[in-house]
Amino acid sequence: ALAYRGVAGSCAGCGPSTVLRLLATATLHDRTADALGVVTAPVCGVVASWADGFDRRVTSETALDLQTAITAAWALRDRWDADGRRDRRVWIVAGDLDVAATGVAALDALFDSGTDIKVLILATDGPPGADVATRIVGRDGVYAARTTGAHLVHAVHVLNDADAFPGPAVVVAYAACQPFHGIA
Repeated sequence: ALAYRGVAGSCAGCGPSTVLRLLATATLHDRTADALGVVTAPVCGVVASWADGFDRRVTSETALDLQTAITAAWALRDRWDADGRRDRRVWIVAGDLDVAATGVAALDALFDSGTDIKVLILATDGPPGADVATRIVGRDGVYAARTTGAHLVHAVHVLNDADAFPGPAVVVAYAACQPFHGIA
């Protein structure tokens, strides 16, 4: 069964949907129910809630913006840690335009805390996502990488490495939004 089915309203050949399928592939291959938490912030103007596409193994919710997603992810991480479930992973999924609007500073407190929360930034516009990765690369104790959904093996490898990293991680994945680029 597909761990990420996609959502109604996403475009044919949707870049963000492809990367979310790769995230599910990389993180759920050896996990049981309720082993992954995903909090989604806005990615594009086409789909309201990316969280709806995950299967039952994923605790998912939708946030209004990146700052709210960070707060929700922290709450989920704290709840699972209190229950002795450090093996569960928490991911935030956000679009590069939301990161640019909120500011990368919103991520600084998360990375500075050392909390085991992962961030997947879907770069639908290219350069803003690249700027985020460049700023974060080199921070002590933070896994940072860039990839693209077009390179399936590389993307799964990077997402798997980020998922296994014992602390905060950020992956910026180029995921073309077809209407944004005039493709669809």
